[in-house]
Amino acid sequence: MKKISRALWLLLLAGYLLFPAASRAEIIEYIVIHYPSISPNGDGTRDSSLVEVNLPGPALQLAVTLEDTLRTTVYDTLLGESDPAAGLHTTTWNGTNSLGFLLPEGEYRLVFFATDGDTTETYVRNVVIDLTTPVVALDRIEPGVYTPDIAGTPENVLIYFDLVGLQDRDTLTVKVTDPLGLTESISHDITTDGLHSVSWSAEESAEDGLYTVDLRASDEAGNASSDRGFINVDTKGPELVVIDPVPA
Repeated sequence: MKKISRALWLLLLAGYLLFPAASRAEIIEYIVIHYPSISPNGDGTRDSSLVEVNLPGPALQLAVTLEDTLRTTVYDTLLGESDPAAGLHTTTWNGTNSLGFLLPEGEYRLVFFATDGDTTETYVRNVVIDLTTPVVALDRIEPGVYTPDIAGTPENVLIYFDLVGLQDRDTLTVKVTDPLGLTESISHDITTDGLHSVSWSAEESAEDGLYTVDLRASDEAGNASSDRGFINVDTKGPELVVIDPVPA
């Protein structure tokens, strides 16, 4: 089995998207695109991505170009080196063309080319510009005061919310945090826009007080929105106190 270098193991452990070269590759050992999906909107979250190419030995030429999905248009040359040395070579993918103008949202290709004069290698990787934020907005929580220990009251809380712009591979999380800071994630299978609801319940022995409901919708490019609501949990109910009448 081929040995993996320590640097390669560190990249794998860090969770970066790594593309090993083909088994017969001689020039490019591996390619790392830190964030294939970026949202270059200036918010500081995945506005750009570091791109790494590792060469196990010296080469004659190394190039990385940004192209359309049909590979008929080259928007920019991100890296172009003559006689590149062995080791790590880096560049940045930020969603702009060669003039510095931001490209439209959509899918593009990063094309990696290397040659040592005798052998030529070309690899193509998909990248995405995504500027659309999936939006989640709390609609209502019913009931607002939850009394699981009182007969005749709802056994579950329904959390209603609206979703706009949710796409494939986007993530929606719904979490409820109790007054002690313990957080529970509510499972669901929601993948479409519209008005939705999830159900939550507590044990009769649950902590009384104000519970926080946190909604968050996010995508792979780092675009995200959130909203928050509250549930008042009262497991005790009112106490009936009988006061003896004062003797006449």
